Amino acid sequence: MNNTQATDNISYSGRITSIRGSVIDIYFPDELPPLSAILTTAEKKSVVIEVLDHLDTHLVRGIALTNTAGLSRGDQVTGSDATLTAP
Repeated sequence: MNNTQATDNISYSGRITSIRGSVIDIYFPDELPPLSAILTTAEKKSVVIEVLDHLDTHLVRGIALTNTAGLSRGDQVTGSDATLTAP
């Protein structure tokens, strides 16, 4: 018997604390998203960020996969436990 079941994605919400080119640090007050999770900026979902590292219990470092123009510290970031996929 196969016990594989689909699970609901967990939702994450945080705020940008640092931007250095395409490297972005994000603070999450609760649980951290998993490594390789995809995050987007809340405003228009225009910037896509992949989680690369957990820096501590509340901070992750990610890399922007799209242009970071207009992004600033304090911007809200949302995401789920979904990871980057390729066809």
